[in-house]
Amino acid sequence: MAEILPFRGIRYSEDRVGSLEVVTTPPYDVISSQDRDRLYEKNDYNVIRLILGKEFPGDDEKNNRYSRAANFLHDWLKEGTLKEDAQESIYIYEQEYSYRGKRKVRRGFISLLRLKDFGQGVLPHEETLAKPKEDRLRLLKACQANLSPIFTIYADPDRAIDAILDPFTPFRDKSLTGLEEEASPLIDMEDERGERHRLWSVSSPEKLKKLTRLMSDKEIYIADGHHRYETALTFRNEMRQCFHHSTGSEPYNYLMVYLTNMEGEGLTILPAHRLIQNLPDLDISKLKVQINKFFRITKLDPLERRFLMGLDKGEGQLRKMLSFLKEMGGNNCVFGMSDGVNLYLLTLKDETIIDQLVKEDRSREWKRLDVTILHRIILDHILAKGKRMEEEKISYLVDAEEAFQLVKDRKYQLAFFLNPTRVNQVKAIARAGERMPGKATYFYPKLLTGLVMRPI
Repeated sequence: MAEILPFRGIRYSEDRVGSLEVVTTPPYDVISSQDRDRLYEKNDYNVIRLILGKEFPGDDEKNNRYSRAANFLHDWLKEGTLKEDAQESIYIYEQEYSYRGKRKVRRGFISLLRLKDFGQGVLPHEETLAKPKEDRLRLLKACQANLSPIFTIYADPDRAIDAILDPFTPFRDKSLTGLEEEASPLIDMEDERGERHRLWSVSSPEKLKKLTRLMSDKEIYIADGHHRYETALTFRNEMRQCFHHSTGSEPYNYLMVYLTNMEGEGLTILPAHRLIQNLPDLDISKLKVQINKFFRITKLDPLERRFLMGLDKGEGQLRKMLSFLKEMGGNNCVFGMSDGVNLYLLTLKDETIIDQLVKEDRSREWKRLDVTILHRIILDHILAKGKRMEEEKISYLVDAEEAFQLVKDRKYQLAFFLNPTRVNQVKAIARAGERMPGKATYFYPKLLTGLVMRPI
């Protein structure tokens, strides 16, 4: 099902930019306007100028952040700041990071993937929005390049593909591989979060042939990058119409992707907690009465609140609440809720409530997702009074402590804390041809943008 190809990647010349830490960034969709400004100042060649350029007064259809991105890309290639690799390769990409005090390693590879319509071996799991797709399409048309890989996963329980990738890591004796040159990483760096990134180039025909064969029967699940994948499909379809013919081998029929094993121990999914604002006349007492129709409400006692209100040092009690969520989740649907003063645990009373309120013709698995229940029952049915809550009223944040502080500081009215979606749920929903509400998953850590790019 999956057709992969090596390619000649574009990479920064470290001789010209120095440390890659000053020119690389997280993906565009997790960069705030403040972070964008900071990254602009960090280095004149920072990839932020390509993926999320600034808008200026006087911008028009010809001169705008998309045309400027294309000009930067052209100039950096011309002057040698960016260089195209001499050989077609796939790129093994390893990230070493800490999560809950434990060191973890996630390893995958970057290659081209033949674009296919959804359901034909490539499966999405999240809903998308029109505005981000329009934005990414304009950038793609202007730059004619894949500036960052989308994040995809596949199932390989036997770890056969992992075995191919493994010999190139520094944890193995290079003398045993017979591939000393390939075993040396092209990139070995730490980002500003302290996460380590290593990139290897593999161009051995034997290795590429074996990897291609093993991937040929894999279903590909989009983990992160739904908007960019759909944008690539739109671009492909437009190009086919322009040329009135496609052999299938044209560059626009392929997309640069990162692929990793969903069975791997290094795969971590975090929840994206929900922050709510701009609710007129919100009455917490009345809200609790409405929520109590569907959920058991457990209020954390005042002694525990002392930590949350800053009267005691440490943030242990918020973590304790998150620990409650983890312990009670799995077989139960449970959320945390904060109004800035108190923390509550909300536990669904009866699963049949879901079938009464969720009228969509969806699978049982979809209806019982925590994010589905939160959105359909609390956000839509209760807070939006039976309508779909406007996306402008919802913000998403992975850091639970920051989310609580923002509500405590009255910058938001409510915060809802969730358990992470499990990878088996992602797989089940995608295979059923369904999509979760947006930001149902947060695959961690994010891929670093700027390590390798691909010209179309």
